Amino acid sequence: MEYTLRLPVIAGDAIPLFIVADAMARSDATGRGTLALHGPTLRERRSTRNAQLVAASKNGTLIVCDSEGVATSAGALIHAARFPTDPLTVGPSGKVHQFTEIDALFVRSKHLNDWSQKDGDFFRVIDMPVQVVEFGPQDEHGVFAYRGFVGSGDEQAGTQPPAGTVEAAPVVDVPAWNLTQPKRFPGYAKPLYLLLQAAYIAKQSRPTAREVIDAFAKLRPIEIAQILPNGFDYYDAKGNTKDATLGAISESIRRMTA
Repeated sequence: MEYTLRLPVIAGDAIPLFIVADAMARSDATGRGTLALHGPTLRERRSTRNAQLVAASKNGTLIVCDSEGVATSAGALIHAARFPTDPLTVGPSGKVHQFTEIDALFVRSKHLNDWSQKDGDFFRVIDMPVQVVEFGPQDEHGVFAYRGFVGSGDEQAGTQPPAGTVEAAPVVDVPAWNLTQPKRFPGYAKPLYLLLQAAYIAKQSRPTAREVIDAFAKLRPIEIAQILPNGFDYYDAKGNTKDATLGAISESIRRMTA
């Protein structure tokens, strides 16, 4: 079985292990792509795949690493994570996430395929180039002029902006803002952090919630179930879909840039 993992190129070669478990669980829950996705089966298979990958990392058959790609024992990574015993409340909507051991583990693509080849599986990582460009001010209708985050996986840096977007004039005197990496990545936190990181590295102004929604519509991160007019639905740790409003997304941005 060949699995495809779509990751922004700025993520490097450290693949969050929960993404691997999710890809395997989705294949299981769709009969390897032949059936419609069945939610209860997805939740059950995600739990099973999580347990399988954590067990393999603990017994050493799967070599795991930290978020920087440095090989580290699973026990050390899990111990260093210091998971809270109570679920974490995420955003003003009161959504919760219960951390599990897999949230602390990452894997490099070579080590992942070394481990999976015994079952005839192969994981292909598609790098999604992320081009961050200037964002213009809102007009009187609250519409932003922007080219946005380009990264469908087929685009190259320097291509023309997608239809319907507007080339913006360079932003001057971009205000300074900080970037803080979360210790955990529940819900949509990982793709959000990667987008913020790209803007920060490019010395752009801090993206807004609306710009994040538009970026997710192009990047299609696997954590996002569907894009809505004023937010999106995302998958929680149990495979259930939860809604993220503009306010909740703004709060998540604020916490990562405080």
